[in-house]
Amino acid sequence: AAAGAEDEAAPDFFQQNYEALNGPQREGVDALDGPVLVLAGAGTGKTNVLTTRLANVIRTGRAQPGQILAVTFTNKAADEMQERIQRLLGHPVTDMWIGTFHAMAARILRVHHAAVGLGTADFTIVDEADKKRLLRDVIGDLGGDAKALVGQVVRKINAWKLKGWWPGDVPAADGGFALRVFEEYQRRLRACDAADFDDLLLLNLWLFAAHPDVLDKYQRIFRYILVDEYQDTNHVQHQWLLLLARQHGNLCCVGDDDQSIYRFRGADVRNILNMRQDFPAAKVVRLEQNYRSTGHIIGAATGLIAHNASRLGKQLWTDRAAGSPVLIKKLRDRRREAEFVAKQIRRESNPYEYRDTAVLMRTNGQIQEFEAAFVQHQIPYVVASAIGLFDRKEIRDAVAYLRVIAQPRDGLAFQRIVNVPKRGLGPKTVDKIREAAQDGAVEFPEAAQRLLDDGALRGKTGEALATFLADLQRWRALAAEVPPAELWRTVAAESGFQAMVEQQKELEAPGLLKEADVPEDYLGQLDALLREFDTLAEFLEHAALVKEGTKDSDANVVQLMTIHRAKGLEYKLVFLAGWDDTVLPSIMSFKEAGAEGVEEERRLAYVALTRARDVAVITHVAEQAQWGRAGAAYPSPFLAELPRKHVKRMKPKQNSK
Repeated sequence: AAAGAEDEAAPDFFQQNYEALNGPQREGVDALDGPVLVLAGAGTGKTNVLTTRLANVIRTGRAQPGQILAVTFTNKAADEMQERIQRLLGHPVTDMWIGTFHAMAARILRVHHAAVGLGTADFTIVDEADKKRLLRDVIGDLGGDAKALVGQVVRKINAWKLKGWWPGDVPAADGGFALRVFEEYQRRLRACDAADFDDLLLLNLWLFAAHPDVLDKYQRIFRYILVDEYQDTNHVQHQWLLLLARQHGNLCCVGDDDQSIYRFRGADVRNILNMRQDFPAAKVVRLEQNYRSTGHIIGAATGLIAHNASRLGKQLWTDRAAGSPVLIKKLRDRRREAEFVAKQIRRESNPYEYRDTAVLMRTNGQIQEFEAAFVQHQIPYVVASAIGLFDRKEIRDAVAYLRVIAQPRDGLAFQRIVNVPKRGLGPKTVDKIREAAQDGAVEFPEAAQRLLDDGALRGKTGEALATFLADLQRWRALAAEVPPAELWRTVAAESGFQAMVEQQKELEAPGLLKEADVPEDYLGQLDALLREFDTLAEFLEHAALVKEGTKDSDANVVQLMTIHRAKGLEYKLVFLAGWDDTVLPSIMSFKEAGAEGVEEERRLAYVALTRARDVAVITHVAEQAQWGRAGAAYPSPFLAELPRKHVKRMKPKQNSK
């Protein structure tokens, strides 16, 4: 049992929660010492187990909160974990290292920035958009066609970094022009005192290799390490965890190999499949009781995933009623498929609200037909998106202002807002500053000041630039005196930014709720968020590391989304559209990874099925457009793998129940 010195502040709540766990869940909570792999099937109460386990580590006195490292893949998951632990213990837990891989790596680099060549603890973290913008500049400066090459170069550099390679590690035969870009890109990042997302973990590995004393320090600090969604880790994340866990060996990995669906981001399912090779003594705990779905849905999903050869093996089960079989409906084409789903949602006998319903697809390209059908049938809907507050143009511009104020060497942010709002510093002026930066081997802000000092920019252009640089200096002084929210309100007013946004008839990125008539107040959201931070540095780190998309909405609307986007969510009624060969499984996955690609597509289908609580309806079509003409479509081979006793094929004109 969960033994040890009980926290008298709230022993009852912890104990009540513990006693409500099933046997395997308790086993996961009690397996505190040594390496542990918790194989948590879909809907098996994973979050409750891992938070109760962490609370148990603290409660039994095995470690203080500051000696625990808990790594998640989203800030939302980290916040939820922290809140649950505090509720279980009955008191605040403030010192625990809890957050995403990138956030934890950045926290280490803030302390040891000098050892890895970063100028200050307030170094800039460059996001994907700024990364592409900088790469376009580098490609152009090296004589390449930036528009044509940037996608290819980004993919190559990403692939090299996923292997843990710096420019000097890339084999000459694999390099070419992309390697030259990689070298110059990294040089310019350092000149800006910046690092991109991939660099955060790579610099940690470099730091640990070059300074064994630093590695030893963190190995001693982290007596207990827990990582969530272990099946989604990549090679570099895996190496980082192994290094930190080497001394104490108390590494708990929680995940589900059957839900590994992010190979395109670098995730390697072999990390979870081979954990027993990394830690031969690892205890394996299987969470197999599903609390989400009906018996037929679980039976269908379990039968499907059993066809994968590369898996550790679990047998999901539920004590819920069998419910309705998984329904399969064949339609003539994509338009009729969308029409069928719309009519099923609108029919009078449908007991589910719009908010209880989701339509899941393999790709974003399939969504358009459903939007048209839903508009025609007056069904309120939302296209769930990975676009978050910090992806909006006006918010990115606002953050760029704050970045330049906090970090004078941040040339990327400087370029972004030097003419926002328009102040007469157009592309020609920006190009002149860029050339001066290249010639002088300095960053953008310093090059701009040198041009003014040398008299190279005169007249209205010189005056506008001088005023802008003076404004930045004044705002930097103000930043040391007032909180971030007050600073931004001053900057927004004095720069003309607030007036510019208010004059826009509509925001560049519209609200996602299609029936919304008024654009969302994104600057108001930014102001509210800024109030949560005491320092500008803390806010900027949050802005750089938050990668979640649109926040959850309580609106009574149907959700349209890709299967990848649906992971971790659940709905009472789920339509699974486009189960056609070459769509699911995707022909591209097969071409890129062969049998491994097909197994990942099967995992994707499994994830889709297990989002449904009560009713799952699969649709496929007889024909689909190919090169502008109608062509034959064939059912997904996954349909034949669903156990017959758990599915029912709908006849023409038949409705779901």
